[in-house]
Amino acid sequence: MLIDRRQLPWAALAALLLGGAGGLYVTTIPPLGPPRGGTSTGLILGGAAAGLILFAGLLGVRRRVRHLRLGTAAAWLSGHVWLGLAAYGLVWLHAGFHVGGIGSLTAWLMIVFSAIVATGALGIALQQIVPRLMPLALTRDQIGPVIEQLRSSAEEAVASVCGDRGDPSTPPTAATSESLAGSGPLRDAFDETIAPFLLEEASRRHILARRDGRERFFRGLRDATRGAEEKERSLEATTPSPKRRKAETAEQKRARLLACVDSVETRCDERAEVLRHQQAHRILHGWLVIHAPLWGALFVLVIVHAVASLSY
Repeated sequence: MLIDRRQLPWAALAALLLGGAGGLYVTTIPPLGPPRGGTSTGLILGGAAAGLILFAGLLGVRRRVRHLRLGTAAAWLSGHVWLGLAAYGLVWLHAGFHVGGIGSLTAWLMIVFSAIVATGALGIALQQIVPRLMPLALTRDQIGPVIEQLRSSAEEAVASVCGDRGDPSTPPTAATSESLAGSGPLRDAFDETIAPFLLEEASRRHILARRDGRERFFRGLRDATRGAEEKERSLEATTPSPKRRKAETAEQKRARLLACVDSVETRCDERAEVLRHQQAHRILHGWLVIHAPLWGALFVLVIVHAVASLSY
């Protein structure tokens, strides 16, 4: 959620609720001290806070029933944030700014609610900063297909120079079955190092995740490819064959092999960008791992607090 002009109506509503509650609180302060939860003012403020907490907590329900079209997701998120903040202020007024002793139910309720506000503020701050640092404009649902496309493209490029090792029953074709001289190191490097990096669950600690690691790896791969190609060409030159390849054809194939290495390196560069995007998404949404369960705990504490207060 971005903090912009669209948040003004919700912010104004939250300020209006807090202002009204604060006015009620101030005008009903008795001579012996501020009103507590058991007074008429405290019950009004507590009931209003409970209603706002219920509304703010319904955001999770709204996300599971999107087909019912109960308002836009952006509106629900704005209401969750601003009315949740208003509820936090109302809870403090309801308690008369007194939470009891450490370990009391009221103290735990306020601790949990304060943690919710803190993690929510962290999440909003991250949403203002992290999207600007993301290298790509991808949603979480688009990341998987993009990675699969990069992997398929790299596999096709490698198969075009190393030969297709797919279904043995498939008849070989000129486009996919030819294995160029010197392609062995590329095939081995792809199977052992490159292919695992082109998976969705690739680790940021992978050697190809770092630019310097990729440059060093592909520089070594090019050297190994050239060495293997020269060795195989020298063996072909000493082996009698009725079909001697022309030097120009050999140069063309060498260029095609090295162009394939360049293409695979480009796919790895793009995968590294997507990996950084995945990491940014984890940072952007990781706080919810704490924030969401805290809302569940708050609901339980509010219910227990209300039942306990009305029973005594």
